[in-house]
Amino acid sequence: MAKGREKKKQHYVPRAYLSAWIDSATPPGQTPYVWIFDKEGGAGKRKSPEKTFIETDIYTIPMVDGSRDLRLEDGLQQLEQGISTLRQEFLKERRQLPTIRHVKLIAFLSAMQARTPAFREHHRNQYQKLLTMGDEILAQMATKTPDERGRIGALPHLSNGRPFMTMDQVREIAERPIQALLPRNLRIEVPILVQMQSTVLCATGNAEFITSDAPVSRYDPEAHKRPLMLQSAGLAFPTIEIVMPLCPRIALLVHHVQPVSQGIKPIVYCNVEEAIVEEVNRRTRAFAHEHVVSSRDQFKPEWLGLERIIHED
Repeated sequence: MAKGREKKKQHYVPRAYLSAWIDSATPPGQTPYVWIFDKEGGAGKRKSPEKTFIETDIYTIPMVDGSRDLRLEDGLQQLEQGISTLRQEFLKERRQLPTIRHVKLIAFLSAMQARTPAFREHHRNQYQKLLTMGDEILAQMATKTPDERGRIGALPHLSNGRPFMTMDQVREIAERPIQALLPRNLRIEVPILVQMQSTVLCATGNAEFITSDAPVSRYDPEAHKRPLMLQSAGLAFPTIEIVMPLCPRIALLVHHVQPVSQGIKPIVYCNVEEAIVEEVNRRTRAFAHEHVVSSRDQFKPEWLGLERIIHED
């Protein structure tokens, strides 16, 4: 177990990923930089990927003896290794990926959604609501007589065979959502995502993809047509679209094909015009937590055209 200051500064958007947006016009002798914008627009700021999107111990698991469990940080660093090679030597060259690289890309995609402050704050809010409800129920039960508590306990439950969560388990997730949920998300999502269709969108002309401090967007254009309880952007829905920009010229789109079939499918490379690139950019900005990133000192007003409506499982 680690102690002291080892690996305390942790990137929630990896440097190897973010470096693809370095401004090619960086003057000689200057540290390469990307352009950071507030998601609502305004002037851009130049910043080195080395110093961008960092939090102290965002992935660290604190131990009772005061040591710091870094297994999640170490695992994410292993997942990041080779992403630059994969991007440069395979995706930009429109080559098919070997199975191992394909699975690693999908795991990287899944982890990128669950490793950010946006993910943490969303789930912290949800589980805090559960904690509040649980505390209220416990307070009410404390006022009941033993006989009343016995009758309540004998009532049929609505778990549908699913395991219950204890209050301590809910509290643990509310306190550290990323540490609790990211490994579970990878175990559940990757076997599904890897059998969906991976399409690489290739920008044409002068259009460029942007990215953000929450690079993965999950959007279902048909969600609003379903009943309220079924409007999440879940992987089971056939119209779900998951997008992660990979560099200014390419973005990864993961989606279902019909009819649904098992097995890893060959990557499809698709040229897209500026209108499609800007639609992806609108989603990227809408799903950003606080900031968007570009390789240019330019924030386009049309990126503000999509209202931020985020549905998560």
